[in-house]
Amino acid sequence: MVPQRLLPAPGGRFAVGVRTWPTDGIPQCRLSTKLWYPAQSGAAAEATPPRYDAGAPLWSTRHWVRLDAVENAALAEAAEPWPVLLFFPGWEGGLNDNTALVQDLASRGFVVVAVGYDDGTCAGLRPEDRPVLDLGTASGFARTQAVAQARMARIAQGATRIVDAVVALDGPQAPAGLAGRLDLSRVAAVGHSFGGAVAIALCGRDRRISAGVNIDGWMFGAGDAPGFGQSLLVVDSGNMPAPPADLESMDPVRRHTAILEVADAAWLASAVKSGRGEHVPLPGTRHEYFADYPYLGWRAVLRGGSGGNRAVGRAAEAVTAFLTRVWSDRPGDAAPAADPEAEAPSHPARLRVSP
Repeated sequence: MVPQRLLPAPGGRFAVGVRTWPTDGIPQCRLSTKLWYPAQSGAAAEATPPRYDAGAPLWSTRHWVRLDAVENAALAEAAEPWPVLLFFPGWEGGLNDNTALVQDLASRGFVVVAVGYDDGTCAGLRPEDRPVLDLGTASGFARTQAVAQARMARIAQGATRIVDAVVALDGPQAPAGLAGRLDLSRVAAVGHSFGGAVAIALCGRDRRISAGVNIDGWMFGAGDAPGFGQSLLVVDSGNMPAPPADLESMDPVRRHTAILEVADAAWLASAVKSGRGEHVPLPGTRHEYFADYPYLGWRAVLRGGSGGNRAVGRAAEAVTAFLTRVWSDRPGDAAPAADPEAEAPSHPARLRVSP
């Protein structure tokens, strides 16, 4: 029998609601969206939580696992409007790939718009094709960089339409219970892996985004655009970056990894020095721990779930603490402080990220 709870449980004080919310991207990049949010107290006890993926095969754990959320629950009451996060997943672009982290952020008092881009059009391919991440050859690496940058630009352009939809979501034509309930002065872009680069790219494109967060992702040049005015956070697993000697390595994967990591480390050092960037390493975590798939395999079933891994919770704590500081001129219930008992992260000027 598959346990119904395999994903790390949300760590915030709010119940979580979820609803479908179709929006428009752009013709060159088809985007999908889903809305997660703080729900009224008691919502979790009033309905059966939905399955992670009811359309998955019966032999897949994704069919049986339940979410820590309630479909179409009422938005929780608060003294102030709720801040909004746009969340972008990794290279695969699946709408549900970071459900554990998105649920956790919603439980801490954010309305989260999860964005998916698993359609090949965003990479300039046919809808059914998928971009390949290839670091094994010089030509593959050049192609990967070109596809990543073009795809990142298309997704960021399409995401501006989602910001438009968020603005409309707070207006008179909004679904019941949402009009006037969102704080459009507190909108941030957050992403894991490749989605972290997309989040930073969106900051460079749309000034309605007041902060950006990259969780353990290569930047692919996303931070090179001039004129950034937003505060930026990099969260990673705290590993040492590739040594400069790897830039001359005969192993193409090591050499190309070093090229990306050295460029990212230089960008981060500049951002921190300018006062607009922060770096929070989370030692003891790994890149994949911030996504769902390590918690959904049959190995996770045998160990009974997340096995006490707190990567998702620690990342959510870091994001919440950062945004609370950025938006400190407007404190309130909508962005509660991080758990005071959580492990305090160190802040060495190092960066090690993976795609």
